[in-house]
Amino acid sequence: MKRSNIQLSKLMGIVLVISGFMMIVTKLSVEAGAEEFRIQVSGTGETINGTPQEKVLLYYSGEIINHGTKSFIIRSVEPILSEEAESLLVEPKAQILIYNTKVKPKDTLNIEGSFELDTSTQREEEITDLLPGIIAYKVTYSDKESEIFPLYSETYLQNKKHDSSFLPN
Repeated sequence: MKRSNIQLSKLMGIVLVISGFMMIVTKLSVEAGAEEFRIQVSGTGETINGTPQEKVLLYYSGEIINHGTKSFIIRSVEPILSEEAESLLVEPKAQILIYNTKVKPKDTLNIEGSFELDTSTQREEEITDLLPGIIAYKVTYSDKESEIFPLYSETYLQNKKHDSSFLPN
């Protein structure tokens, strides 16, 4: 009886050691997987003419940087406008930039475009307050997976009175 208890204890010890080893290996592989795919999306600039006009261009630019260890394909990028800028669109429709471009590790994909806004009913101060007009980018990559990358924190957007409900929790 004592011998079977000792064997059972040894067996349980071995099971615990193997379980611990598996937990460490699993954690390392998850962290390694995260390193393979790490992208950063940033807005690098926006400009708009401050004079009220029926048709004025909101120019924007940004970049997607591959900080991971593997290449991936950017299928498309969709700029997400603030509610204020979206309400002034001359043609209210989504603007989807098609790239189908391979981004290698440490490489950058530049994003640029413009939206046509009607600011004729706005004061110059209100036009200035439209910025940032682009508050996030929806990026579709590799196998048509999409992710929204906010350019600003939720607090900043709320202070600017921009909608932040699209942000992931």
